[in-house]
Amino acid sequence: MGRPERPITSFSEEIAALAMDLRAHRQRAGLSYAQLAEMARMDRTRLSRAASGKSVPPMAVVEAYLTGCGATKKQIARTRGLWRAARRAGRQRPEEAPQHIALIKDRLGLSVAMQHLYLKIGRPSLRDLERQAGAHGELPRSSLSRVLRGDAPPNRALLEAFVKACAVPASEIETWLEAWDRVNRPRRHEGANHFHSPALALRAARANQLLATSGPDD
Repeated sequence: MGRPERPITSFSEEIAALAMDLRAHRQRAGLSYAQLAEMARMDRTRLSRAASGKSVPPMAVVEAYLTGCGATKKQIARTRGLWRAARRAGRQRPEEAPQHIALIKDRLGLSVAMQHLYLKIGRPSLRDLERQAGAHGELPRSSLSRVLRGDAPPNRALLEAFVKACAVPASEIETWLEAWDRVNRPRRHEGANHFHSPALALRAARANQLLATSGPDD
């Protein structure tokens, strides 16, 4: 069955439960990921990621995983229920809510908001977000990874592509861009990395702790 999988360290009990259920099906079937990929007719990396607990996989991947393991209709229906619960959990705030976008005035606030949005949508792979953005190079995952880790600020184009890929309603996208404009407006007596709020710093640390479990999912 190949080497043991890494322990599940999800920020959500529901996402972890889904991952454990998928792993249990594969173990009962006695399949390696290479064998499962053949049975499911799907890339082994996508199947492995589905059971990692890092994010909520698409339902199509879950069904392919279960079908490859020979799951019954009743078992598939049960796992669908786990998937729905994981999806709901992935959309809830992971710790405490960030500032409302319209109130963000500094880079730290914007960084925290982006981290929470990424966690809120279930922490999808950056490759999937890159594809979701559409145009080639519009949302490079290497740049997005640095931004989500807090290692670099986003440029305006990347922020816009990111929120669109996260399915933020069109009516709210302009609010995000206005926040970027405020953050990047020249100010007197403030260094480029000056952050105003200790509470925001705490939120950033907590969001970074969740991301640091495995980093943004490539």
